[in-house]
Parts: sequence; structure tokens; C-alpha cells
Amino acid sequence: MVKLILKLTQFFVAAAVYYKGEIDIIYPAWKRRSAEALTLGFLLCLLVPIASAQDMSRDKPEQITSESSTDTKTEGCVQKIVENIKEKIGTKEKSPLCIASKIESLRPRLIGRFARGFQYDYKLTQQQGTVLVNSGSGNGAITAFLRNPQNYLQQHTLTFKFAEMFPDSLSLFKRGSDYLKIHPKAAGNSEELSDIFCKGKPLISCLAKGGSWWQRALMGTSINLNFTERTLVQQQVIASPVVFGQKYLVNAGFTFDPAKIFISAGSWKSAFDKVQEVDKMLALIKANDELFTDEGDIKVRRKQKPWKQSWATVLVPKVELKVLSQFDYVKHQGLLIDAPFPERALNNWTFTWDLTRAIPDTKSRIDADAVYGAVEELEKNFGKVESTWVKQCYLYYDEKEKPGREIDVHPALFSASSCQNLAKVMKAEYYQLSCVFKGEEAEKVKPDKGMKKKREEDPDLPSVNECGWKWKKQNSTK
Repeated sequence: MVKLILKLTQFFVAAAVYYKGEIDIIYPAWKRRSAEALTLGFLLCLLVPIASAQDMSRDKPEQITSESSTDTKTEGCVQKIVENIKEKIGTKEKSPLCIASKIESLRPRLIGRFARGFQYDYKLTQQQGTVLVNSGSGNGAITAFLRNPQNYLQQHTLTFKFAEMFPDSLSLFKRGSDYLKIHPKAAGNSEELSDIFCKGKPLISCLAKGGSWWQRALMGTSINLNFTERTLVQQQVIASPVVFGQKYLVNAGFTFDPAKIFISAGSWKSAFDKVQEVDKMLALIKANDELFTDEGDIKVRRKQKPWKQSWATVLVPKVELKVLSQFDYVKHQGLLIDAPFPERALNNWTFTWDLTRAIPDTKSRIDADAVYGAVEELEKNFGKVESTWVKQCYLYYDEKEKPGREIDVHPALFSASSCQNLAKVMKAEYYQLSCVFKGEEAEKVKPDKGMKKKREEDPDLPSVNECGWKWKKQNSTK
């Protein structure tokens, strides 16, 4: 009987795992009904031998079968049910999400991002225990020290930060790239990863900015609403809320910091480093496009750097506004009277201009120099020739204004699948692998090329393959 109980326990644990982990999440209702029918069949299979054993023990004790025989039959029934469940739900694998759906699933929902923007602060401020109070005027004036009727003043502040509405696109791009490496089929016919985030704009600058100009403007904006408990002693007179209005004073304000609108060398370097983690060749190509220009056969640095801001940016100030409600009563002859010229609220504006955006500091200069140094190091690694035969990845575009690109690559850092991935990221229609002879009389040696392939098709290696192209796909080598 102990064996029977152990087998039943194992079955119910297995059934619970399959039911909650697979059927309830992945498979439709008709498969859930199939699993429920199988479970009911198991229960019937279990109850029939027990009922039969009870009847036999009541009527014909001499015909009772042994426990081992009953356990064997029940075990066979359990095994059959488990095999049926596995046949129904255990043989299918969950297909990966397309990359656009995957990115969308990583973003919090709009209602969640909106809720994250709120922040509530509660503050208690202790008051002095003794207050000086004046009453009356002239010879009838009375001055006395009284115990302060208030021990603590409460303050409630509600703040909303618009930055929480916009997810970090740089981290999402990194995670999306990692996901495509694990699930290449997730690319499908959907938009390229760079288009999902940047819509054809320069990749690194786009990731460094993190959004359009109005989104970046909102990222530096926050608003607040404040309720502060009013002190009962005003101008040395006790002013009760019943006579002099509400118990709480209502204040509000907002802050606008334009720093997010303009990218810095530090933020551009951070984006460049992230793209390097995804694909070093992609980082090198995109950085070259943004940092350098060709003047004849010479590559020179662009005068207008992506992170360099014009002097006009100095004209955009940081703005702070505080709207403070006031106590609209004044003391006259020892009494509080209505203010002759009341104000509903006092507006305090603060505008701040500085030259930090136009004149970079030491850290910004170091970050800019580090970017150029990293690009030169990548070019040295990818352009290094270890033999007379060099690997070359050629990208073809349908657009007439975009000619094909020849990319010499370092043998140890680039595979055939890397060229295919680069074609997808660069939105090339076709790609081709070739081996090019470098050295003396190179013009007499024809390049050894594979077939031109669409970016969705597997690569074709050159026939001789003197340069050593290898196809790395899902941790295998072809």
C-alpha cells in the first residue's frame, strides 16, 4: 500500500506541473479539456480496483489479490495516463516571439509607467513649545507667553516625474540584440531592431538621446503639489482655521531641466560601449559614419561632433516655478484684518543659464578622446591582416543612392553568420562572403567569392576558402 501512495503522490505532482506550467499558460481550451478528461480517467482507473478489493473482502475474503498485484495494475494505469499527457502537451516547443513583440513585452504598460511617475512625501516639522502672543493695542495691549497649541506641522507632497513614462531604449536595444542571438528566427519579416528604436536615424546618437526632442524635454520635467499645515500663531496672534480659512495651505510648482535634450560626450560614449557589446563591427561602422568623413582617399574627423552643442543651446534656461498660497490677513492695532490688496498666490520664478553645455568640462573631453581611441582600436583589430588572404563581407542595397559596402574583417573576430547578422542590422538586401588576396600582385589574383544570398538565407562559403570563413550558428561550426 505504501508503494501505491508513493506512486499516486508522484502522479499528482507531475500532473500539477503539466497542468499549471504548460496547459494553463501555453495551450488552448480544448487541450485543457483533454487533460481534464485524462485526469478523470485516472481517477476511475484508481477507484475501480479499490472498490473491487472492498467487495471481494466483504463477500469472498479468500479471493483477495495481493497488494503487489493491485500496485502493479495501478502503476501501469498511472504510467499510461502520464504518457498520454506527455503526448498531448509535452512534445511541442514554445515558438519564440518576434523581435517587435519581445521588445514591447519588456516595456512596462502605459498605466504602469504612469503610476511609477508618482511620488508621495510625508513630512513632520516640530514647533517650538513657547510662543509670544499680543492682543489689543495702546494701554490695553496684552503680551503673554503661551504654550504653542501645535506640536507638529504636517506636510504632504505629491510629485510626478515624466521621465518614468519613457523606458530606457539603450537597455532594450541590448536585450533585443541578445534575444536575436539566441532566437535568430525571431527576426522574421518584422522591422529591424535599429528601425524599431531609431527609424533610420544615426544609431549611436539615437540611442544616446533616448527619444525625440519632446520626449527628452519631458524627461527633465517634474510637477509637484504640496499641502502644508498652517501655523495657528500668525503675526503674534492666534488665528484659528474656523475664522481664518482652511487648515492647510496649497502650494504647487514645476521644474524643467533641459539637460536631457542635449547629449553629452559621456552619454554618446555609453551608447557606443553598449553597441560594442552587441556587435563590434556594427559599432565601428556606425561610429565611422557619425565621426568621420572621406575627403578623397583620406578619412578625416568631422568638425561637427555628435555631442558638440552650439552656443544657441545656452539660451535655453532651466526653469523653476513655485506657486505659494499666502495668509491674506494683516495685523492692525493688535487684530487681524483682511488684506486690502489680497493675492490668491505668490509666484516665484527662477531661470538659470550657464555655459556648461557649450564649453565641455574635463570629463567630457576625456570621454570624447576615449571614443576616438576605441574606434581606432577597433579599426586596428578588424583591419589586421594575418595572411595574404583576407576575409571580406560585402553588403548589397537595392537603393541606387546606397552602393554596396566592402568590409575587411579580422579572421578571429568575424564568422559567416556575423556577416549575415550585419546585413540584417544594416538593412542590406543581399550579402556575400569572399576571400581577397592582399599583397604583391594582388590585382592578378581573382577574389574567391561565395554565392550572393538574401539576408534571411544561410551564408554560402567561398569554394576554396583560403581565408578561413567559418559558419557559427547556435554554438555549432559548419
